[in-house]
Amino acid sequence: MRRIVTLGTGTGQSTLIEGLREHDVQLTAVVAVTDNGGHSGIVRKSLGIPQPGDSRSCLTALSKDPLLKQLFEYRFTEGDLEGVSLGNLMLGALARKTGDFGKAVEMAGRLLKIKGSVLPVSTVSTEIAAELEDGKTIVGEWEIIRREPRTPIARMYLRDRAPLHPPVSRAIGAANLIVIGPGTVRTGLVSLLLTDGLAQALRDSAAPKVLVMNLMTQPGQTDGMTAAEHVREIEKYLGGPVGHVLLNNAPVPPEILLHYKSQGAEQVKDDLSPDGAIRVPLLKSTTLEEIAEHRRPDNVHLLRHDPGKLAEAILALASAGKKKVTS
Repeated sequence: MRRIVTLGTGTGQSTLIEGLREHDVQLTAVVAVTDNGGHSGIVRKSLGIPQPGDSRSCLTALSKDPLLKQLFEYRFTEGDLEGVSLGNLMLGALARKTGDFGKAVEMAGRLLKIKGSVLPVSTVSTEIAAELEDGKTIVGEWEIIRREPRTPIARMYLRDRAPLHPPVSRAIGAANLIVIGPGTVRTGLVSLLLTDGLAQALRDSAAPKVLVMNLMTQPGQTDGMTAAEHVREIEKYLGGPVGHVLLNNAPVPPEILLHYKSQGAEQVKDDLSPDGAIRVPLLKSTTLEEIAEHRRPDNVHLLRHDPGKLAEAILALASAGKKKVTS
């Protein structure tokens, strides 16, 4: 059985593992913990815990208990709790009860009867920070995203050092394949790589590594960045080559491109060499009307990778043992 480790954030990672869970693989999702936005951020600040939202998304994506999955995904719709996820509150309660966020996620996994493992990259609460090209610093994911003016970012760092959660190192050491992304780049994937010991563990691993390219640029993070620039940004903090790059080549509907453009985002331009990426159709079919009811007011994320297509492409890559590609 293949042992696959995924490193990611938010909807991108949960989409990936939703597809992989249908196959005969031993799956470990390593999750970022520095997001400080939305109701997940409120729970985080109130309880002094690492960000629970991405762990919750991965737990529910892997859950084999339909009722408990629905409960973890439930969001209150009224009063002071409007928009708050019950799953985030339960993770917060488990963290308080055990005194350890890693144990809280592990207990939630047992409760939800998940197929695989979900591991926070660190059990220490910290913040992602950016040093801008003009020398100013900004602390916090959403503070970075919403900064004005949009001064370019010189480097990313963690406000407080965060040690790697030990089970993460063991999972990487045993992995047959490591998947990075999709997910927010600088405040998500880079945040993961900045965790003490993670980049070294990835460099030490002999397992093939694949970067799943995002579909669109992200305002405040990757404005105008091409596919090659995405690769270089990840490799900068990884401290070595990614290996494989998986890139969608299905066309994006024009009306969705126009919507993204109005929000300051665009399709990631494929400027990799002909053999610099594995290009396959990965786009989930959707329309503006279909996603309108699911759109969060604090972002413009409409497009999704198709879970099944993404999983099949990754497993085909693992089976083919392709020669490493570069940017």
